[in-house]
Amino acid sequence: MQTNQIEVTEVIPTFFAASGLNEYDSSTLTLNGYNLQGDNCHILTLPVAPGARIQAEPGTMCFASDGMKEKVKFGGFGRFLSGEGLVKAVWENTAPAPGFIALTPNIPGAVIPVDLDRNGGSFRCKRDAFMAAINPNVKISISILNTDSCLACFCSGMDMFMQDIRGSGVVFIQGHGTIMEKELAPGEEIVVDTNSVVGVGGAVSVDVVRTGSCAAMCCSGEGLFNTTLKGPGRVILCSMPLEKLRRLFPRPQRRQKTEAANSVA
Repeated sequence: MQTNQIEVTEVIPTFFAASGLNEYDSSTLTLNGYNLQGDNCHILTLPVAPGARIQAEPGTMCFASDGMKEKVKFGGFGRFLSGEGLVKAVWENTAPAPGFIALTPNIPGAVIPVDLDRNGGSFRCKRDAFMAAINPNVKISISILNTDSCLACFCSGMDMFMQDIRGSGVVFIQGHGTIMEKELAPGEEIVVDTNSVVGVGGAVSVDVVRTGSCAAMCCSGEGLFNTTLKGPGRVILCSMPLEKLRRLFPRPQRRQKTEAANSVA
């Protein structure tokens, strides 16, 4: 019996390759001094030498070697105003042998390494994005949005004050959904959804642009403005920002006292 074979021609999206956007894939990373496991909800494992310390957000520890001991230190009001807690967790290896610690994001998602040395010693990201740093002396404070437009401070989808991570070495931030990255050339500009930005390099400037006509702004579902990012610098975007998740799963409203009284009766 003769069967007909259908040849399928693969279509290569050359336009996407020309865009300079790259999907974040942890399996292609050159892991230098850390390990990432998992496809989407990552586990970050860090080796810790005897007497060495790392810093992380409270509640991110998944498992650790026996000699790892946690200390809580005051992180400063700048850290608190940037969206993180007043305290930070510092893990120290008190054992005489090398140890390890595994961390997971407080909200399940991808762990994204950022080398501060390759980003001018600083990186800015949205609230709650910072997760951990190999260098315990990395500072997290607030920084005003890098823009010349007052409108961008209120309508860009990014807070007027961003987390400003400064120091040296590799830090780890978290994103959700599919993670996309792009290295913007000087003067190069990209238009993004207002909530999709995870983090940007310190030299990237932020502005806003109208989504379109009055009808488009009211009915397109994109809101009034989109965010524009202008290089030079690295841009990290995500497909499922927390703002979308909060809209999909709103908090249940608290019952009124009268309803509670009626239910008891």
